[in-house]
Amino acid sequence: MTILNLSPAEFFALDDFMYFQQDRVDDTVTDNEVKSILEMSKQQGILHILDTPCGYGRHSKAFMKLGHRVTGIDISPCFIAQAQMHDFGDRGQFIQGEMDNMMEEHQFDLIVNLFNSFGYYPHARNIRFLERCARQLKSSGEIVIDTINGATLESSGFMKTVVINKGDENLIIKKEVSGIQYEQGVSLQYTITSHRKDRSCCTTFDVVFYRPEELARMLHHSGFKQVDFYSGLVSDRNWNPESKKMVVVAQK
Repeated sequence: MTILNLSPAEFFALDDFMYFQQDRVDDTVTDNEVKSILEMSKQQGILHILDTPCGYGRHSKAFMKLGHRVTGIDISPCFIAQAQMHDFGDRGQFIQGEMDNMMEEHQFDLIVNLFNSFGYYPHARNIRFLERCARQLKSSGEIVIDTINGATLESSGFMKTVVINKGDENLIIKKEVSGIQYEQGVSLQYTITSHRKDRSCCTTFDVVFYRPEELARMLHHSGFKQVDFYSGLVSDRNWNPESKKMVVVAQK
């Protein structure tokens, strides 16, 4: 079968990524991640949360179950359609668009950027994303970024090819270093190939992963005053510079 080469927007407009990923994480894991995020945050009470990008809404759903209001943004129409199936009345709003779309200023108590979604833009635009997040947060609001530690990409095993099988179908994720710039992170080229019964397609794009000190500088530059690091969302949260995961909680 011929493999169709698609742009990232075309690829994620399909349901392939959600098809292979959706069953890998159950609600209990997501509920525990959301509970941990709220524990790490200094925000109190019922929150207005921006989930960007929200994917198919698994974290948004967990936040809404706890009574919080959520605005979710994602570029994929399939993800947004799935997220909109979570019926929590006026507690949830889901919008198709780029994750750095500017919303109303001083609107949110908490912004979450989860599942290694930071760094999908060139360096200058990644900084603008953080600056926009700071403007969208209320006074003393926070952002939580769940990403990969750019200092340990090789030693942590993150660079290994990932194959997700579902019967005779599979999704293959390959990564290779495409650039290293001083104080501007490590750029990885991703190639994602989906083999389904009725089609095979692939896409290629770059993601920038930052070292802890680089991300801290970017956040301070963007208007965040306090920046704390953790080694994961749930287990082994105490910060270890050698960890694979890097969770950052930054407050205005």
